[in-house]
Amino acid sequence: MNPPTANPALHRRRRAAIAEQLLAASPALAGDIEWDALDAAPPWLALDAAASDRLQCRAGALLCGAELRLWIDRPRVAAARAAVGETWWKALLAQPVPALPPGVAPQRVGDGAPVVERLQALGAAVLLSALEPLPLRRAAAPLLAVPAPLDFTAEAARQLIAAAESLEALA
Repeated sequence: MNPPTANPALHRRRRAAIAEQLLAASPALAGDIEWDALDAAPPWLALDAAASDRLQCRAGALLCGAELRLWIDRPRVAAARAAVGETWWKALLAQPVPALPPGVAPQRVGDGAPVVERLQALGAAVLLSALEPLPLRRAAAPLLAVPAPLDFTAEAARQLIAAAESLEALA
């Protein structure tokens, strides 16, 4: 996962922010989390709700990238663009269709499906799959949208999250 940062004060603040999020979301389950799991937890667990929602939508958009590139329906395009952010959307479309990690199949939003909810559910499945150990995953689940029923390895999920974050750097 993530090694502790070289800046001890920053490390403590990140760990405290993650612990605060987990305690607020699921106080009974957060008590089962060990300090080393908090230390290794991904930084996105410290995000506020709006930033977490956006990351979930971005991860979902990566899974649906092939379909999204074909859309001409302006309201659906506008909904997806608003969910992931204008500059990130442009960065996504400027890149070749990204290869998904091994074992991860492209997904579809589907006709008539609510765009934002579908992207967020797909992304929530990715983020949830990236979390190890299991007590951390269980405690963090309430912080995420209701995940789509997908099965990813933790490594494939982390690769998708890294790809979503790398597009942020390009945006």
